[in-house]
Amino acid sequence: MRVWTQTIDQTGAGEPIAPHVSPVERALIALGLGETEAALSGLEAAYAARLPGTLIAGDPFFSELAGERRYRELMARLQLPLQA
Repeated sequence: MRVWTQTIDQTGAGEPIAPHVSPVERALIALGLGETEAALSGLEAAYAARLPGTLIAGDPFFSELAGERRYRELMARLQLPLQA
């Protein structure tokens, strides 16, 4: 598990230290840090939770994920066009 994820997810006692950080925000952070898998997991978690912020997946910021199968499938489920 990456250091930033550990920092956001839990303290040494296993308790959440930032439970208010949404999966969408986690995806943004992960992508900014080059963590493709974590970004995809965050977007998929947001979709599963039916969070309105999931639509941000269509933002050009996420265009570097266009080559990822999981991202293309998510965009299809959201009925959003892929950003080139």
